[in-house]
Amino acid sequence: MTSSCPSCSAAISAFATSPSSVVTFSSPRKSWRAGAALYVANKAADIAAGIALARDTIASGAARAKVDQFVAATQSA
Repeated sequence: MTSSCPSCSAAISAFATSPSSVVTFSSPRKSWRAGAALYVANKAADIAAGIALARDTIASGAARAKVDQFVAATQSA
C-alpha cells in the first residue's frame, strides 16, 4: 500500500510491522481511526505516533480507567 501523505505512509509502515506482543485493536480500521484522532487532536506528532499512543494507553489500563471514570460520572448525575 502506498500513499502520497508522508504521515500516512509512516502509519501504514508502523502498523504493518508492529510486534504481535503489542496490544492491538479488533481491526486495522479502528487502530487507524484512533491514531488519526490523536493526530488531529494534536496529541501525537503523526498518525503512526497516534497509533502507538493509543496502543500504549490501552495496554497501560489508562483507557479503561478513563472509561470507568466517565461511566461513574454519568451514572451519578
